[in-house]
Amino acid sequence: MQNKKQGEIHITLYSDLCSGNGYSYYGTIDSEAEHDEFGLPFIPARRLKGCLRECAELLSDSGLWGKSNDESGDTEKYTDPLNYLFGVSADDGTKGIRIENAYISEYEQIKKDLKLIKENKQIQKYISPDEVLDIFSDVKAQTKMENGVADDNSLRFTRIIHQFSPFNKENRLEFIAKVEYPEGQEDKLKQICKALRHIGMNRNRGLGCVKCEFKAEDEAANIKDENLIAENEADNVKCKIQIAKDMVINENSDQKLNITIFFENLGPMIISGDDKNTTLNYIPGKAVLGALAGTYLSEAGHSADDEEFVHLFLNGDTIYSDFNISDGVHIFAPAPSFLNKMKKSKKYVNSLRYSEKQVSDNKDYDTDNKDYDPANGNQPKKLKGKYIYLEINKDNRKVFEHEPKQRVIYHHRRGNDALLYSQTALKEGQIFGGNIICNTKDYKLLLGLLKNTNFSFGKSKTAQYGKCRIIEGLVDELFKKDTKFQVKKDELIYVSLASKGIFLDECGYTQESKKVYQIIGEQLGLLNKEADISKKIGEIQGEEKDYPFCSIQSAMIYGYSGVWNLRKPPIAGIESGSTFIYRAVEDKDIDKYYVGERNLEGFGKVNLYREDLLPYELNIEVKNSNTENNDTKTDNIENIDNTLKNLSEGVREILKQSLYKVLYQNMLERILTEMANDSFKLRMSPSTIGRVNLMVKETLPKNEKEANDKYKDFVKRVASIKRDTEREEALKIVGRFLGSVPSKEKEDADLDIKKMIGESLDQDSNSENVRLLCKLTDKKEVNAHISSLWGELMLELLANQKYLKKFN
Repeated sequence: MQNKKQGEIHITLYSDLCSGNGYSYYGTIDSEAEHDEFGLPFIPARRLKGCLRECAELLSDSGLWGKSNDESGDTEKYTDPLNYLFGVSADDGTKGIRIENAYISEYEQIKKDLKLIKENKQIQKYISPDEVLDIFSDVKAQTKMENGVADDNSLRFTRIIHQFSPFNKENRLEFIAKVEYPEGQEDKLKQICKALRHIGMNRNRGLGCVKCEFKAEDEAANIKDENLIAENEADNVKCKIQIAKDMVINENSDQKLNITIFFENLGPMIISGDDKNTTLNYIPGKAVLGALAGTYLSEAGHSADDEEFVHLFLNGDTIYSDFNISDGVHIFAPAPSFLNKMKKSKKYVNSLRYSEKQVSDNKDYDTDNKDYDPANGNQPKKLKGKYIYLEINKDNRKVFEHEPKQRVIYHHRRGNDALLYSQTALKEGQIFGGNIICNTKDYKLLLGLLKNTNFSFGKSKTAQYGKCRIIEGLVDELFKKDTKFQVKKDELIYVSLASKGIFLDECGYTQESKKVYQIIGEQLGLLNKEADISKKIGEIQGEEKDYPFCSIQSAMIYGYSGVWNLRKPPIAGIESGSTFIYRAVEDKDIDKYYVGERNLEGFGKVNLYREDLLPYELNIEVKNSNTENNDTKTDNIENIDNTLKNLSEGVREILKQSLYKVLYQNMLERILTEMANDSFKLRMSPSTIGRVNLMVKETLPKNEKEANDKYKDFVKRVASIKRDTEREEALKIVGRFLGSVPSKEKEDADLDIKKMIGESLDQDSNSENVRLLCKLTDKKEVNAHISSLWGELMLELLANQKYLKKFN
């Protein structure tokens, strides 16, 4: 087993940075900077790894590195340090470095606090991801020049990340990336990082100048393992696999265990299916199987010939289901084909109970109910691509809907084969749940593998993509007496595939509906082997029915061999959601939930439903899986105070700047709204407006301390205007919105906070955002900041009035 160490790469900005994400917004931003769902900027791991590889190639070409074994004495085939660290095409393992995204310092704490704010509706409305991003960034414009004249249609806007921290303008912004590296490669990694001087877009135009430093495991103080069954320090929650209550595991028995596991993907995931640039919506069971098998084989003394390895990964004694999207409580499955939703009314129906004969006779359902009437364009539609959790019993019917979230990520490949391309990935921060069925004698070994495996699924696992961690697990007995599906003779049963199925007949893989129907029925004990199903589709085991006995859709099943670095031959299979209807031939307790071939990889999982509980009109209670289990929090003063008290200094600064921005916008909106009234519009000439505008610019305060003195200077300049009407009009506007002006009673002028915000500062009528600001910082500081805004407000007012004069 190869020894790996944990280190950190520290990146300090020495100029503004644009690490682009490929997105643009028409008319506003042509090149957007990469940021997460909270608006916090980061440097993608693949971008960083590519830049580091370029530096390593430079060092290698310069002759500073010779071809030799690595410093730890490893004599494997990787004698070239460049390929040893960064890998080569067609490699069947990840022996080199593994880099994560580079996030700002204290990222986890800031993210935790922003989540806390998101739960408080009273505070949440003041701070959005866009506002957070604006605090860290700015938008710069540039254009192409020809002979001193700007080219037509060449103006471009680029979002750049400020080189200085928004929390302290004297400190440069620092990004930290965690890196896993082979033992003995510290010196080379330090050389590579020192050679990295520029990163991101427009690096030859002043952007992206950085200082990069590698810190080995003994030097990095902030390395934390976020992976597995341990304490999640970011959320302060114990994450472990628990044994169900009253559950006793006897290792000498034939007892089957069901281990339910919930994964959270810490980064985006690309799990290829039929298209290399798109992703599956789930984690295949074979991916979990492969990860655990890799951990087993990496441990000293283990081989693929071991009896334990055969039981866990080869002979089918252990089954790994697909891991589908989850809300942390329910594990969703692809919607069964019989469950349809009416196009207009959005009501659920059992499409297999629909027939033209029933419509004309009006027997099975009430066609007077327009919600379920398929006339006038209200046809049933399949829930294609949807994931549901269906809960049906005699008392009620519930359906939970969920859809995995995806995002498009852009990449730019450089070099001789340069290419700009995009890939669709599963968004980070989602939960995927599934089951592992094993024998009791393999339980402890499997539990140890789950604990020791660093889970990464899909493509580009060494940079940016695929990292997951277990957040919860539960061990229970697979089949209890009260959980077996009990079937009575002649009862109609719906069998729906919860995962893709693979079926074999005497000729090979088959998609023929009648053969698949017979295979599933025989394996579940719902159909006699000698049963003749060669009759027409409308018959179920010899009895006439008004609906078909199956709703089937074919699928192609793809795979990839990392050892060969080739795609496996596609296999003909049956799509998940396909439904088959059986009339039970005898009373039976069904204790098998997998059919077909390759069950150990998760193929052929089935869900069973009773036909008498599935009429055409499914009066189903719809649940929102995203909010079903969230506790509603009251946004009272005590709750707001507790939220603000628990925020870190960085997030308090972000919230404070956001509140100031909202306050300024509200002040400006009030002023411009009142100025739109004809009685307040400026009558002075545009040239006089220009003079007053120049006076404001010459007296703008450079800091909060000199705001009042600069205001006095401005008022004196306005009072020097010779024309009485224009002078009085200007002083009237200043006195209405900013503060006092010289008069017979008072010669001096001072700013007035009450006039500026347009309301009293008494506790009863104090504006909400000012109250929040006073909780975050001293009231004097809030007043000082508001006072410093007078110049910007006046400039906006004058610009607005001068523009309106063009239309008068």
